[in-house]
Amino acid sequence: MVIHPVRMNGTVIGAQQTYDYFRQIQDRITGFVCSHCSVSKQRMEEMMIKQGMLSRDLGTILVGEQAVYEGIISSVGGIREAVQKLHELADGYRAGRMKKKKNSNSDKKKIK
Repeated sequence: MVIHPVRMNGTVIGAQQTYDYFRQIQDRITGFVCSHCSVSKQRMEEMMIKQGMLSRDLGTILVGEQAVYEGIISSVGGIREAVQKLHELADGYRAGRMKKKKNSNSDKKKIK
């Protein structure tokens, strides 16, 4: 997994509005990622922009357990583990919906 700042190909006008636009895009992406994992926004930005590098947009490369340690992913595995986890989550979701449905039916009985 490579974590790096927003990049763009082609000609870019070096105006303040361009930099502001890139920052806005990067903030949206960082906010989305951080809201779906346990890494902080500050730590994510630290990994995106390595201080002391000649070119600051090199970012960070994380492999397997490093990404788990940083909180970006919850576990390491392949397709088999991913599909198994998907089934577990779906079963939990269905069980929660069924429990909620039973509770709402019992509440209706109490009202009558």
